[in-house]
Formats: sequence, structure tokens, C-alpha cells
Amino acid sequence: MIGQPTRTTLREGGRDFSVYQVEFQPGALYALTGLALSELTDGDIDAEAVFPPDFACLIREVEDTEDSGHRIRACETWLQRHYQRRQRPTAAAEAIADRLLQQPSMEIDRLARRHDIGVRQLRRAFQERIGVSPKLFARIARFDTLVRLSNRHPTHDWLSLAIEAGYYDYHHLRRDFREFCDMAPNDFRTVEAASPERQFGFRED
Repeated sequence: MIGQPTRTTLREGGRDFSVYQVEFQPGALYALTGLALSELTDGDIDAEAVFPPDFACLIREVEDTEDSGHRIRACETWLQRHYQRRQRPTAAAEAIADRLLQQPSMEIDRLARRHDIGVRQLRRAFQERIGVSPKLFARIARFDTLVRLSNRHPTHDWLSLAIEAGYYDYHHLRRDFREFCDMAPNDFRTVEAASPERQFGFRED
């Protein structure tokens, strides 16, 4: 189980490999496990140590089939069953995180007032339920939007993509690349173009 990353991780596999990944919406992993997500930021933990014992059965079921549809159905069934048992009330943090995913440039103070929660209280809730502060989450969401746009339009220039993603200027874009990826935008594009997803023709919507 991997927490909220704040930097890019490059993974290498062998010639024959299979990756099956479940991405949780903001707050969903907290609702499912009750773990303080700040403890998992940029880290990982053995999921079998956190989830109920029958998680091992799910892993075996996923490993024993090559049918992608069956894997998805098995995983969704397991998650829904345990989520319903452990579901916690949705807090303002989740609602604000969802909004920031759609509009990363929205002001945090304004969103906090709209949801009748103080900025400090919201920051604590984000650390517990999301794993990072609201401000950092908004930056990550904006950067994710930029990367997806770049993958969708690999020939577009960075300034045009930056404006579309909600950046004020190229300087802020370059700063995020250095902080999140430790590389320049064009270097990142070169690495991304060589990834298995791009080689197989996968593009984000």
C-alpha cells in the first residue's frame, strides 16, 4: 500500500511483467483503514498488515487469473464489502480535495469558508485523511493535470500546457518539475515517452 506521493518514483521491471493498481480517491483509504495518511506520505506498508485476513485470498484470486475483467470485479467486490463495514462520515477535507482535483487553482481559504471549517482545522484534517496539506495537494493536483495534458498533447509547448493546467507562468511550472521530479520539463517528457505505458500507446483521458 503506497501513500500520497510528493515526488516521482521511477520503477523498472523485467521483460515480462504485469501491473495491477488500485487508485483511491482522496480520503477513501482513510475511510477504509482508519490510518493517519500522513504516516504513509512518500512511503509504503505491507497491505496484508493493514487489511483483514481475507485480503490474502483476494491477492491469490488476482494472481491466479489473466482475465483483467475478473480481476477488477474481484477487487471491487472486496473493497465495497469492507468499505461499507468501515465507512466513516465524509468530512470537509474529502469534499475540498475533490474540488481541488477539478480546480487546483481555487483559493484554500475560500473553500474552507464555503465548508464552514477553519484553515488550521482543515490542514489537520488533510494531514490525517489525505496525507499532505491542502496547499501541497492543490499543487500536486495541478501538476498531475499538466502531466496528463502533456501526455495527451506531446507536441504542445510547455507554456501553452502550463496556462491550460492553471499555472501563472513557466517559472512555477519549472519549480514544480524540480521539486516533484528533480528534472527539467523536457527531460521529464523524454523519460515519460520511453515508459511502457507510452510505448504501448496508453494515453490518459
